[in-house]
Amino acid sequence: MPAAMRKRITLLLLFCCSAVTAVAQDTLRLVFLGDIMAHQAQLQAARLPGKDSLSAQAYDFSSYFHHIQPFLEQADYAIANLECTLEALPYTGYPSFSAPATLLQAAQASGIDVFLSANNHIVDKGRRGLEQTYKTLQEVQALSTGFYPDSTDYLQHDPLMLEGKGQRIALINFTYGTNGISIPSPWIVNKMDRASVSKSIERARQQDADWIIALPHWGLEYQLTPHSSQAEWTEFLQQQGVRIIVGTHPHVIQPLISSWDGYGRELLTWYSLGNAISNMGATHTRIGFLVEVSLTRDALGRHIIADYQTIWLWCSRAGGYEKNYTILPIESFLGKRNEFCNPADYDRMLKEYNTLKQYFENL
Repeated sequence: MPAAMRKRITLLLLFCCSAVTAVAQDTLRLVFLGDIMAHQAQLQAARLPGKDSLSAQAYDFSSYFHHIQPFLEQADYAIANLECTLEALPYTGYPSFSAPATLLQAAQASGIDVFLSANNHIVDKGRRGLEQTYKTLQEVQALSTGFYPDSTDYLQHDPLMLEGKGQRIALINFTYGTNGISIPSPWIVNKMDRASVSKSIERARQQDADWIIALPHWGLEYQLTPHSSQAEWTEFLQQQGVRIIVGTHPHVIQPLISSWDGYGRELLTWYSLGNAISNMGATHTRIGFLVEVSLTRDALGRHIIADYQTIWLWCSRAGGYEKNYTILPIESFLGKRNEFCNPADYDRMLKEYNTLKQYFENL
């Protein structure tokens, strides 16, 4: 790991990062979740017998989030990376993702409020995929960010501004690329371009953002250690005034780096939250993070990170813990091997959890 990234690594489940007493009514709670994917095996497991495969109502994803729903519902805003297009028929998995609207609806029903769309799979289905995804998000009034039908919409809605507990949050979501697929004009997908990102940050300031949070889709797949380019981008974003960075794309978890700026304010970077739900089976791709961050003001009115915690998650595939796919908060299920439909799923969860905890402790 580069020396610049060795400031401090924290992978505790609960870490109180401020000794200042926060005013409860001014505390805004945010939750971040990693990649929500829809591989072909997931579509097959979710499909209801006898239903039309081209109908969204033929697919039931209600099992996905119910074990983490309490974390999502307790947040003022829960934010997740939606790594697929929606309703671009026929429904397909990798390498060209299109999922039923019922996946989005299940996520919403569980408490997810904001969906990130600037990722390498958003243009999988070309113009039709962009149009159908945008339409589906609009129909259920889901908050989303990262892609826009034209420059007018982009300038009006990038960054995505959230407000609550007297605080204004700017979310800036961008991706390293779109798998080499061209973005059809006039559609816009936020890219990792420093000039464009700087302009988004400036618009956040113009809209009186108290917090600017960057949500990059970056890094190298399946690598537990962040790439040097991620460290370089982190430094750039922090110099621009970003205090919290939450990354996705590697499909495995990467460490949390905690540091402080010249004003004594804490800066947090979760380099990768890994997968939330997918059919990936490679080593470490079934463990992810759910992150909770509480933002508040102290007695002097300064905006501070009151506390944060990182929850370890396990993606249990169909037939593992229960009949369908589901996300498990690992520590709540330790010692419960007998509850699993397939005890081998528990054994793998435990092995990978222990391996990764030791790996990060030794960084």
